[in-house]
Amino acid sequence: MISSTIPPDVKNNNYVLAVSFVPTACSHIIYTHKWAKEEYCVDSNLIWNIHGLWAEGELNVAIRRAACKTQKDGRPNNQLVTSEDVDEFHERNMVPLSARYKNNIEYWDYVYCTHAYHLIGENNQKRFSNPKQYFRKIKELYEELNLNDKMATAGIERSDTQVRNMSQWEIGVMGKYFNFPWTRTMTLT
Repeated sequence: MISSTIPPDVKNNNYVLAVSFVPTACSHIIYTHKWAKEEYCVDSNLIWNIHGLWAEGELNVAIRRAACKTQKDGRPNNQLVTSEDVDEFHERNMVPLSARYKNNIEYWDYVYCTHAYHLIGENNQKRFSNPKQYFRKIKELYEELNLNDKMATAGIERSDTQVRNMSQWEIGVMGKYFNFPWTRTMTLT
């Protein structure tokens, strides 16, 4: 059953896996919020960070964000994220860069609440029946991307300071996908 306090969202089968380059994401958080979680921003092993899995064209995300931040989203206890719903993969690849969250579970619960709990699929049924199903789908899609291997093949290493020609990224990494993924560059002004 979908919560009656927050409208359900679009019906479609397209997903958006939001993945950020850690040095850029940390710079953006520091620029906009003036702080970030240092433990993850300086970890040289953390190159990519999964921000979440969304439905294409989400309509009510602003309403859900507000409700999920205050935990007034109407979810039953069996729809709250626990350590049983995630695994070591998420501990390594989907971490809160923002200092807003007390711990990873709180962050993952917010992500699930905001982007998955209220999504509907066929026959007005929930697209993800539980948090574990949502986090499994994230892992499956991220592993299909195989970003780290594509970067290594293109000769791109993590760097907080190195400036690269975008063609190295576009040809060496993005050009290796059958369907060219959509990317967005962030400009700090």
